[in-house]
Amino acid sequence: MSWHRAVQHQGRSRQSSFGDKAVALYARGKIAEALVAANKAVVGVRPDVAMLNLAAACHVRLAEPEQAISCWQRAVRLRPDYAEVYYNLGNLLRELRRYEEAEAAYRQAVHAKPDYAGAYNNLGVLLHGLHRYAEAEDLFRQVLQIQPDNAEACNHLGTLMHDQHRTAEAEAAFRQALQIQPDDAEVHNNLGSLLYERNCYEDALVCYQNALRNDPDCVDAHNNLGNLLKDLHRPAEAEASYRQALRVDPACAEAYNNLGTLLQEQQQYAEAEEAYRQALRLEPNYAEAHYNLGSALIHCGQVDEGIAHTRQAIAIQPDYAMAHHQLAWVKRFHTDDADWRAIEAQLAQGQQTEKEKVYLYYAAGKACADRREPEQAFRHYAAGAGLKRKEFQYDIVQVQDYFAALRGWFTTQRIQSYRGGGCHSPVPIFIIGMPRSGTTLVEQILASHTQVHGAGELHILPQAVNAQLKLSGQTYMGWLQNLTADALEQLGQHYVRDLMTRAEGVTRITDKMPYHFTLLGLIVSALPNAHIIHVQRNPLDTCFSCFTTLFSVGQEFSYDLKELGLYYRAYADLMAHWRTVLPPGSMLEVQYEQLVANPEPEISRLLSCCGLEWQAACLDFHHTDRPVQTASAPQVRQPLYKTSVDRWQAYRYHLEPLLDALGPLV
Repeated sequence: MSWHRAVQHQGRSRQSSFGDKAVALYARGKIAEALVAANKAVVGVRPDVAMLNLAAACHVRLAEPEQAISCWQRAVRLRPDYAEVYYNLGNLLRELRRYEEAEAAYRQAVHAKPDYAGAYNNLGVLLHGLHRYAEAEDLFRQVLQIQPDNAEACNHLGTLMHDQHRTAEAEAAFRQALQIQPDDAEVHNNLGSLLYERNCYEDALVCYQNALRNDPDCVDAHNNLGNLLKDLHRPAEAEASYRQALRVDPACAEAYNNLGTLLQEQQQYAEAEEAYRQALRLEPNYAEAHYNLGSALIHCGQVDEGIAHTRQAIAIQPDYAMAHHQLAWVKRFHTDDADWRAIEAQLAQGQQTEKEKVYLYYAAGKACADRREPEQAFRHYAAGAGLKRKEFQYDIVQVQDYFAALRGWFTTQRIQSYRGGGCHSPVPIFIIGMPRSGTTLVEQILASHTQVHGAGELHILPQAVNAQLKLSGQTYMGWLQNLTADALEQLGQHYVRDLMTRAEGVTRITDKMPYHFTLLGLIVSALPNAHIIHVQRNPLDTCFSCFTTLFSVGQEFSYDLKELGLYYRAYADLMAHWRTVLPPGSMLEVQYEQLVANPEPEISRLLSCCGLEWQAACLDFHHTDRPVQTASAPQVRQPLYKTSVDRWQAYRYHLEPLLDALGPLV
């Protein structure tokens, strides 16, 4: 029951002319005058109890909670069975976070009126917030016994089930609510969020659109739609959704935070930082915004301030697993380390979800590795990887078959048949290789040259190809069979056009998407003058580094040692094929170990391959001020070091599945 409905009840209970006047004034929004009239109605030997209820409602509207509580308490002393007053009192006490008193008030309401559905419902909401899930569920079901068509109770039941990961039951509850009340924007939004979490993106999109059709000012739906569009790689639309949420509610800290993550993904770091800071101005104890701001600052080289915000996130939310992992990623642990003890304490509590435990296990692995405790480190890494592997479906055989199909299609003759077409721009530099092989280091070195912009890991080429596949309705291999010289030229021009928007005043732009090694046949055909640098590292160091890294997205092969080894072999076989069929001089190969051992001649080779003159700044790459978005961000802020060479040796007795899978590559 809202305050307005409470007043309607009081109107029906009016006992005096002052009471009539108070109700009329309240209805017209003249709250202070209504309070004066209501107070006049409660004086005397027999106070008008309904007017005490109205006076309390006036005090609430005037932001005078203690006076409201006093009026309601006086009302129930005069009339102990006044259920509506207990209900209103419970609502206010819940808003004031006086949860025990609120619970007592709601229970008095249902004691006085056993079929009081609203009181059961709000008591359920209270207990849900206190994580008393079983009791809350019983209360929502009690509401539905009293009122089977209560859409609000169905919605609350759905959110309760969702919080308990009972997704099928949650979806059924939300759909039942929509059968009762099809135009409820909140329920459409909640169902959309459930479907979004299950990766049913198209269905979730429809739900959010339905929510906004019914309520164009639904901030949550605008915000959630932005998150979905971001995941669908539709950044312009995602940004528009976040900004619309902020137009509706300029104080929505969550929308600022989400806008920041989008801008950071688009490498608009200054704008992202400002969005995070605005979120924190609105909510200084917003742990996620501290974490995200810390991430942005770390990637931009402002490591100390980034660590400070990460620590602040943990101080606000000690069980913030992602923040513990972020801190572990950028610091070095020592024997007596408070941060390590905090991670240990969180793991010992065992209260986290499996996804949260993944972050803690990887943080613990890094801590033990720093402390030179390889047995414990591997145990934690393996536990984290095992949980992570359960999160997705992955079939290494399909990957092997796909790589084999690429080898079968891109023959020497076929690549020669494509020669002469494409876009002949010399601007692109593709840096390819396995993750954790040194590709970020090579990009940082090149980006230290005045004529080079390091653009990071770009999705331009895969997205352009996917757009063509969507138009044609074909698979990638089917599309290749109908590839024409015109299509190659259009693809190359599209790529260069988009690439050139990333920087001005330079002659080279790097694209460091490691997975582009699968697209080399297409790259040399569509962009014949592009520079391709293949970075290699000891297979065991590469694979072990992948295994001990919790990637933000993708790299599903890296969470099982056998799958990791098989993937590396498939990659190595494909690269051996490219060496055979690509035109001579198409690709420069760089060995990580040689680069760190003899940097100057290796860097000279890199620059020469890209048509660039020598610049000493490339030797001092760690001083280059540029954002680095990959897992190697902390390392490329340091001078070249050799401690990561043969790192796998300390763990060799745990790596038998990897060694077996790599076979002759060991």
